Amino acid sequence: LMVRAMLADRFGLQVHHEQKEQQVFGLTIAKNGPKFHPTGTKDASRFTESASDGTTGFSEDKTGALAEHVTMGDVANKVSELLNRIVIDKTGLTGYYDFRLDLTQYMTADADGAKADIMSILFAGFNDQLGLKLEAGKESVDLLVVDAINKTPTEN
Repeated sequence: LMVRAMLADRFGLQVHHEQKEQQVFGLTIAKNGPKFHPTGTKDASRFTESASDGTTGFSEDKTGALAEHVTMGDVANKVSELLNRIVIDKTGLTGYYDFRLDLTQYMTADADGAKADIMSILFAGFNDQLGLKLEAGKESVDLLVVDAINKTPTEN
């Protein structure tokens, strides 16, 4: 609230909310169910035991992408950044989860070295390894529209 007030005061920022139909992806559970586990549990999968404390968020190593202590909303937001499109969590899963996504089968070689094919990871890898899928669709989305802003701030 303090930042909003400062932006309105110093830069004359004026905004409003607007509902608009947009192309989105829905993050859903695939046909065979999720293939990852809640933080702090161990299951029979190939993933190691999770720790209930420690790091939170996303990281990478040479062969995989890791998520520790994340919600499905966090996953949707991360995928949204990668696709530059709104991704909505429709999994119904409310806990915190840990998983590792093996990227080796989605690597392609080029002049700059090996790169991951992000579309294959998000569509095939999510389904095969995590039991999640992305479904394209249209939905009404709440957007923040900037009506006015001054380039130069007012004096202190």
